[in-house]
Amino acid sequence: MTYLLIVYGSTQFLTATDSPQASSVALRDGQGYLSGVGLEAGTLGLEVLSGPVFLGGETTKTTTYAVGASDYLIPLDPTGGAFAVNLPPVGANNGRELVFKNAGTSTNAVTLTASGAETIDGATTLVMNTSHAHVRLWCDGTTWLVI
Repeated sequence: MTYLLIVYGSTQFLTATDSPQASSVALRDGQGYLSGVGLEAGTLGLEVLSGPVFLGGETTKTTTYAVGASDYLIPLDPTGGAFAVNLPPVGANNGRELVFKNAGTSTNAVTLTASGAETIDGATTLVMNTSHAHVRLWCDGTTWLVI
């Protein structure tokens, strides 16, 4: 079976083929250039594992920020001082993945903060204070896990 997803308002599209013999996934723009995509072939077809397909344009966060519904890669720059990033509630984000990247050389703290009494690997916060560090989180529907 072949699936096709067209990203409206752009020249980008996703094709995916899933069969008992082979599976393939490709994201191409109008010129045919290939980009990566977070999909995995499964027994019931294809399942999006890392949330929506993002095609770039993320804005670097420099002050306190609440993660939005369409965020995946969240570049951070704490050069101007420490700040917090507030995670969304786990209940509505089962299976969602988020990637946080310190895009600069600053070691000022960026504190990832879970919603309410929820946790990130058992703690209510996770502090990033290393230049160029990154953290990948995945939600299992009850907590955020560092992966």
